[in-house]
Amino acid sequence: MQPRIVIAGAGVVGASIGAELAEAGADVTVIDAGRPGRGTSSATFAWINASADKEPTAYHELNVAAMDAHRRLAQRTRPATWYHPAANLQWADAADDLARLTKKVERRRELDYPVEWVSRRRLADLEPDLDPGDVADDRIARFPEEGWIDTPVLVATQLQRLRAVGGHLLTGTAVEALEVDAGAVTGVVAGADRLPVDVVINCAGPEADGVASLAGVELPLRTSAGLIVTTGPAVTSLASVVHAPRLHLRPEGGGRLMLASAAADAGVQAGYTVARDVVAELLADAARLLPAAGDLDAEDVRVGVRPLPPDGLPMLGPTGGVDNLYHVVTHSGVLLSVRLGELVTRHLLSGEEPPDFGLYRIDDPARFAPSPTAI
Repeated sequence: MQPRIVIAGAGVVGASIGAELAEAGADVTVIDAGRPGRGTSSATFAWINASADKEPTAYHELNVAAMDAHRRLAQRTRPATWYHPAANLQWADAADDLARLTKKVERRRELDYPVEWVSRRRLADLEPDLDPGDVADDRIARFPEEGWIDTPVLVATQLQRLRAVGGHLLTGTAVEALEVDAGAVTGVVAGADRLPVDVVINCAGPEADGVASLAGVELPLRTSAGLIVTTGPAVTSLASVVHAPRLHLRPEGGGRLMLASAAADAGVQAGYTVARDVVAELLADAARLLPAAGDLDAEDVRVGVRPLPPDGLPMLGPTGGVDNLYHVVTHSGVLLSVRLGELVTRHLLSGEEPPDFGLYRIDDPARFAPSPTAI
């Protein structure tokens, strides 16, 4: 008998897990209160990489495997218009920042992760529109195997896979109740629907703690706000992802650029409002980096509320004594989504525990325990 699985959340993580489970033979229904991919998945920089701080080593390896999972899915779903392999370029403008970047490059080389230093002249050949400003020559880091994802198109691709094998999608209705009996969820109530279940997978992102609470389970979850600005069409041939000292930017299709920065994230105000000067500063920084593009305007300004596990690592598996309520909560949802779909499917349908699963288990009582106070 096919296991009956309900997934709460049709963002990129829920859609990817649903597609994998459905193709593996499960009876899958994905439920979302809004439109698929219109929550956190729609307001993310969607950078696929393993060059950011990805410690411990096992977590770095999960990110590398996630990059490979995107490549493999792109080969299976051609034309994969959601997948944009492109290098990531990064440089620093101060001695301490350069030291941190140098340490990052050295660490990635220890891990056999592709990275190279390029000169200003090489940068001009690779990305002629970029003006890096006052940066030391031969100290521009290039990570050649990274890139970015068109997240809405990836969500649509995954949901097409789901439906092609008989999976179901319910939108415009929230998971309102979880019926629990003898430590197991037996049914999901969503609007007028009551669905009997064998497993519920909580992929509700920043609202995952709310879904967990329906079964009397508490998740140790925080959230963070991030600002994404998309420009109107710009006159630029930029192809790479760029991490400059004041700005992150990448192509966004149709000549548009996506802009973000840590300072802009910090400028998100209470109620998730954004002051005009924060957006104006992002646009000005982008114009300095891409002088050939001329004046840039903001076509879309979006604040995303992102789930943030306390230790920064994904939270996987059941907890709170409800063994068939399976949580999948991660900050790097776009990057990890396809790989998590593979791993969760293997774990639930074959009982095979994913590599280093213990690192991500929520039910480990030591994981989120406070550190002993030094005496």
